[in-house]
This record gives sequence, C-alpha cells and structure tokens, in this order.
Amino acid sequence: MHFFYEWRHGFFPSLVLTGLLSAASPGHTQQHKPAQLADEVVVTATRFTEPPQDSPVGVTVITADEIRNSTAATVPELLTRVPGIHVRDSSGSPNWQVDMRGFGITGDQNTLVLLDGQRISENEQTSVNWMGIPLSSVERIEIMRGSGAVLYGGGATGGTINIITKSAQKSTRSATVGTTVGSYGTYDYRAGANFAGDSVGLLLNTEHLETNNYRFGNRFRDQNAQADLRFSGSRGTLYAKLGTDDQQLLFPGTLTQAQIALNPRLNATPGDFGNMSSNYVNLGGNLNFSGAEFALNAGYRTKNAPSAFFVATPFRNNIHTSVDVWSLTPRAKIPFALGSVNNTLVAGVDWDQWNYNSTAGPSIIGNPVSTQRNAAWYFQNTSAFGARTLLSVGGRAQSTNYGVTDQISSSAASRNENLRAFEIALRHKLGSAWDIYGKFGNSFRVPNVNDIYNLFSATVTILDPQTSHDRELGTNFDLGRASYRLALYEMDTNNDIHFNPVTFGNVNLPPTRRYGAELSGK
Repeated sequence: MHFFYEWRHGFFPSLVLTGLLSAASPGHTQQHKPAQLADEVVVTATRFTEPPQDSPVGVTVITADEIRNSTAATVPELLTRVPGIHVRDSSGSPNWQVDMRGFGITGDQNTLVLLDGQRISENEQTSVNWMGIPLSSVERIEIMRGSGAVLYGGGATGGTINIITKSAQKSTRSATVGTTVGSYGTYDYRAGANFAGDSVGLLLNTEHLETNNYRFGNRFRDQNAQADLRFSGSRGTLYAKLGTDDQQLLFPGTLTQAQIALNPRLNATPGDFGNMSSNYVNLGGNLNFSGAEFALNAGYRTKNAPSAFFVATPFRNNIHTSVDVWSLTPRAKIPFALGSVNNTLVAGVDWDQWNYNSTAGPSIIGNPVSTQRNAAWYFQNTSAFGARTLLSVGGRAQSTNYGVTDQISSSAASRNENLRAFEIALRHKLGSAWDIYGKFGNSFRVPNVNDIYNLFSATVTILDPQTSHDRELGTNFDLGRASYRLALYEMDTNNDIHFNPVTFGNVNLPPTRRYGAELSGK
C-alpha cells in the first residue's frame, strides 16, 4: 500500500491520501501496469491507430504518464496546462467551457470533443459533460488544433479533443482504490478493477465526488461509473463501452459589489439548482483483413437535465431538458502503393440523429422540440514521399437537416443544407529532430437549437451555417528531452454566430478574420 500527500490547486485544493491495492488470483500475482499506448499511437488524425510520425497534422498527446503525474482532478483542469486552450469556470461546476483559438463564449460550439472517437459535444449551448469522464478512466488525450472537420464534421473550426479511455489489460487482475479529502467539504472516492485473460477482458471504474464549494448554496455532487468489455482475437477486437453519470448542483447566483464587500460567500439565489443524469453505450469492433482494416461504431447517448431558477421568488421557473443521440460510423483503412509512393486511404460514412425536448414554466412558457440529422461520407489519403515528406488530402460531403418547433406557440422553421469540408496538409522533416508543416482547408458549424430558438419569445429564426477558411504554418523541434512548437494560423469566417443582447437572439455576423500565433515548449 502506497500513501502520498499532494496539494491540488484550482477546483479542489486538497490534501490527498491515496491507497493502491493489487488483487491477484491464487498462485499468481501481477502488478497492474498502465498501457504505454499513448506514447506509440494516435487515432484522432485518421480515426485509426497510427504512429504520430505518420500523420502530417500536428497532434498533441497528453500521455498516460503525464495524466498520472499531474495534480489535475478533472479533464478540464488537465486541459488548462495545454497552450492555446482556454478554460472558463462560470457556475462552480467542473463542467467548464473549453475554447480553442479564441472563439470566446462560442468556444464550446467551435471546439469538438470526442470520447473514444464519438461526438459528445452538444447541439445546444451547454458545456460538455466532463464529469461523466472520470480522470482515472482516461488513457490519453489527443488534441488537433484547427483540424477535424473532414473526419468528424461540424464544430471543429477551433480544433478537436479526443479523449481515449482505458481498456482492460490482457492477462491482468488488479484493483485500485483512492480518496481525496479537501477544504469546503470536498470528498472524492474512486475505485477500479481490471479482470482479463488472453482474449476476454473487463475494466470497471467508478467515482463519487461531493463538495460545498466556496460559495454558500453552491454544493456539487457527482457519481459516475464506466465499464469496458472486449474480446480480442487474431483478426480484430469486439468491445462494448458503457457509462452512467448523475450530477446535482446548486447555483449561488451573482453578487453586487456591495454584497461582495459584505460577504463574498453569500447565496443570492437560495434553492436554485441544475441537475443532470446521462448514460451512454458505445458498441464497436475492428477487423484486419489482407492488410486492410475495417471498423464500425454504433452509439447511443441520453441526457436528462432538470433545473429551477428564481426559486425563492414569485418568478420561479422550472426547466427540464432531455436529449438522446444515435450514431453509426462504419469506416475502412486501406494501404496501397502507386509506384514508389506508399499511400493510406481512410474512408467512411457518418450518420447521427440528435433529438431535443425542453419544457419551461410557469413564467417562461415554451416547449421547443428539435431534431438535427447528419449524414456524411468522407475520405482522407496520406501519401509518403520517401522517409521525410507526408502529404494528406481529404474531403467531406455532409447533408444536414436542422430546425425547431415550439409545441405551444406553434412557431416552427427548419432547413436542409449540403455542407463541404476539405483539408490539404504537408509535413517535411528537415532532420531527425526538426520538421515543418503547412495546411489549409475549410470547416463549418451548424447552428444549434439555442442559436435559432428564442426562449423569451418562443420564436424560431433559422440562421445560416457558419463556414471558415483556415490556414496554418508551423514547425516542431525536439532537443533531447525538450520539444518546442511554433504555429501561425488565420481563419476567415463567414456567418459567425453571435448573441445580440438587445434582441436576446442570435444573428449571423459579416465576414470575420481571426489570426494568432502559438508557441509552446516542454
């Protein structure tokens, strides 16, 4: 049993006491060893496992060792250490807003978040349910800045974050337990177990977190569990990933300067709350056949979010939102040669349907019902010209139907759009430790339900999809244990979606240009 003390900054300033227990079968003892997959392969850039050096797109990987050695308690806390990612806490919940490349309040809608390659970014103006992903279950995190539209579709203009969860380790039986005790009534309990033979394995992770937070009336509680069951054979793998999460959060409200001077911990809105429960199932597998690889994922996800505002006043409003998402993503990776040029073609089809229903009252009356359906095909071909130069060319064609109907006011509108994305990327190695790269393409974002539905007037205003033309130049340099990265980027956005505080509605903006530089080293 190992004990260590650790001070945590940010959401959980805490004194940590952790015990690690290993369980073994009679006559056999084996210490659980985390997989080293993070240092060897990435999947974000092609939707298949690839060595990082085979991808012309710069992918940043937060490895298993970096996660284990960090003091972060949640995935957003971990992302705060990544240059170019801005994380904001606005409610006392660890479901923070994540923004790549300066989109501000719409950062969540322009930063695509994936869990094991499946979209978990919402088609509404809410943050990703980060607390449904306990940090103890994360194997690695892959980050593509300014990329992902070709392979994953809308909402990736700022970039893509793919969270890869752990899977059962072969021929291993182990268990882990841990606890965190901190200030403001913070308690965090974690447990995990790995049971696996040569071909069948099961991994379980669960966590219970509760904290009163700094403000009175800002109590937060979360309970979650995840399971990974898989069968591995000589030609491929079949797996089922399941997860459940239940959250309860009290809102303390905003304070005036006078209230802050009196007591900064005051509760301005007693009784206000926002709760959420969610579940997901991800079934999939891959098959290797004659050098090619075929994969299929089928996903289902639900969310129920009851909340209440102005509870202690005559203007109390109850809001209940439910969401369910279906997805199907078959794809293939086919290597081939043209003369002396080795190629890898990735092609696939994406289909998903997102259903939304929200009720409110009594002061705010509205019942918006929304469905967004996406059907797309895509390809990405990577060509190796010798050992130093990689060229990637990809395209995506997507048909999208989106709209809202209010069940009470009968206001309704919908639209069908045919959207396109492409990207061309080139990387050239100047030596064993130095490479340069460039890429350009276009991306898009489909308006979400809150973009086109006005809660206060119960009316629907259809907006145009946001499109962006993106360019980037960069270099990577490794020097011993140190690595450095410099990137210059520019994005020309059309129909940027923006909230108008005068009308309490959203509008499409005139053409907008964003540009910046990213310099990082570690």
